[in-house]
Order: sequence, then C-alpha cells, then structure tokens
Amino acid sequence: MQTLHAQATEQYPPEFIAEGLCPVFSPFWAELPHTNIFLCITSDILHQLHQGISTVKQWTATDHKQLERVFIGALVGTGAEPRVMQAACSLIDFVYLAQYQLHTDHMLTALQEALDDFHCLKDIFVELGCWTHFNFPKLHSLIHYADTIQTLRFQSAWRQSRTGPLDAESSLSSDSENHLPHQYLEPCVAPVASAHQPHFQVSCQPQSPRKTVQYLEQHHRAVCFLEALRAFVNMLPRGRQFFEPNANDHFDIFTNVVLITSPMEHMAATNANSRIRSHPQRSNGVRKPPTLARHNTILVDIDTKLQQQRGGLHSLHVAEVHAIFRLPSHLGDYPDPLVYIHWFKSIQTLNNNTKMFRVSHSTRQRLPNAEVIPIHRIVQHCHLIPIFPHGSVHPR
Repeated sequence: MQTLHAQATEQYPPEFIAEGLCPVFSPFWAELPHTNIFLCITSDILHQLHQGISTVKQWTATDHKQLERVFIGALVGTGAEPRVMQAACSLIDFVYLAQYQLHTDHMLTALQEALDDFHCLKDIFVELGCWTHFNFPKLHSLIHYADTIQTLRFQSAWRQSRTGPLDAESSLSSDSENHLPHQYLEPCVAPVASAHQPHFQVSCQPQSPRKTVQYLEQHHRAVCFLEALRAFVNMLPRGRQFFEPNANDHFDIFTNVVLITSPMEHMAATNANSRIRSHPQRSNGVRKPPTLARHNTILVDIDTKLQQQRGGLHSLHVAEVHAIFRLPSHLGDYPDPLVYIHWFKSIQTLNNNTKMFRVSHSTRQRLPNAEVIPIHRIVQHCHLIPIFPHGSVHPR
C-alpha cells in the first residue's frame, strides 16, 4: 500500500515497476452507492466455457461444442486415472448444464455439485505434473454461474454463443462395442412429446434409383434386408393387388435424410437439424480419395406412450442405419420413406467413471438383429464412441 500511495503522489518508487504493480484509479461507480458493479459483469459462456484455455485460434462455438462431445471418449482411450476421468466428467457436466436456458432449483443444485466435484478432484492434475496451479480468472468465474442465473433469471439475455460451419465431418465407427453418453443425452430427449416429434426431409429424387436386393446386401451390408422387409410389409393392410417382396424387386435408395426437431423449452430456441447418412463407399475419380462408407447411428422410439410419460432413455433403443428407401407401389401403399436398421442391445450398463452407457450390437441366429421401420420412429441422431483398448490413444 505504501508503494501504491507513493506512486499516486508522483514519487515513482522503483518497487512499483519491480513488483509489477498497476496504478489504481478511482472507479466510475464509486459515487453510486446502490450499484453492485459485480452484477454488471455477467458470465460469458463462449469465452469462459467453450473456449477455455487453449492454443487453438479462430474456432467458433460450434467447433468447441463438437470437441466437447468427444472429449470424454478420447480421454477413456488414453487410459487416464479414474480421478482424471471423474474430474473431466464433472467439468463437462457443468459446461452442459450451464447452457440451459431454463433452470430449476434441482438443476442449479446439480450445476453447483458438478463444480464442487471438480474442485475436489482437480489436484490430481497437479500430482501428475499436468498443471501447476488453478489460480486463473476463467476457472474462478465458474463459481459465480449459479448465483448469476438466480439473480438475473433470464439467462438467454446474457449468454454469448457464436456458431459457424465445421471444416470436416466426423465419422462413426462400426466397432462391436461403443460408449453412449448418458447425462448429456438424457436431458436432450426427455420428454419426447408430440410437439417435439421430428419432421423429416428427403430429396425429391433418390440418389440411387432402382437398386437390387443383391446390391443392398453387398454394398449397404443389409444382409437381412428381404426378411426384415417382409416382416414390415406383413403388418400393412394388404389386398390382392400387393405382392410379397422377393429378390427381383428394385428399390429407390436415399443417401441421407434431414431430421428437423422442434426446440425444447430448456434448450436452443431454433430448430435443430441433423442429417442422418447411410451410403456405401463412393469413388471420386482418380485424383481424389474415395468417400468412405457411412452408416450413422440413431435413437429409435419403441414405445411412444412410455416415452411421453417417463422420458429419458426408457423407451429408446440405439440402431445403425444401413439403408433409406421407399417402398415400391406393388409391395404396399406407404407414403413415407423406410429405414433398414441393425439394432444394438438395450441401454443398461452404465460406467460410473465415464458416466456413459455401454452398448453392443444385437444379433439373432449369428446374424444382425435387423428391422425395417418407418422414418418417423427416429427420435434423433445418436453419437457412439468406440471403446478403445486401454492406453491406445496418445494423450498428446
């Protein structure tokens, strides 16, 4: 204080520069007794949460959100210590909960508990030599989030989030076992009421018209296509004008479908469009590498009534899309596209360290457990993360 006083009285002591001090000016709010200046500095979701501390530059909020989705899965593959996993999960929980536009007392309690858990576990990074201290402003700012939300109430008025296109698309693995995010996925799909049922868009013309059953079996890995289609057709109202599906039939194939989901009250106020792709490997000529095959995974509603009553994952199953097609008119009268899928086993096993469900492919008589479903039964896109062998992902 003596050094600061000497500097203010124009004595200019050398200790002022040596100790890295800065001059203290009279703040403009000093004569405003009813003003709490700290309430004027609101939390900044973009710069404090999404961007964090990183050497990456010129990334948008969308880029950072994409990284957050796979961060825990990649960390599992490094063989990280359990306390590292728990600390990372707690911090990611906080990031996701803080983005909600509507909060309840229960959610604010969960938000604070996630931050408290991280602070209890963060010393593991110092013990491992990953970091020296946690005395920096961005981490300190997190302790004000719950109070700021309670004080200002309307979070969407002060949240900052800029989105932009990604330069590359992530691919999905077809490994037999994968991790399914638990706590981040469940709030996004609960409850699924009629107002939130997704709509779909497909192109006017199929990208692959008049493809044979043999083509689907070889290129789309739809090994049980004919059997699954017969089971679906047999459930339709049929007359004498319709025939049974056979190996000589041809089908119009779509490579993708766009799901348009209405916004939920506590999430973003805009429609969330997700594109579900299913296509074999495609050649791009001699000079360009081929486009790899993609068979995206989805969440399928198997009991709409139960989903509306309980929400969450109670009536949802994971499936892999292998073909999107229209039913030929001679096989039945069905206006919407159909989807041929391979089921995963039901969502049951939860890993307490990663807070992810473990799912694996479902089989029947040593073949994929396949089914043809209407496209409106798809709830949303589903991101699976492969279970990497212990320590197979380099931490750097």
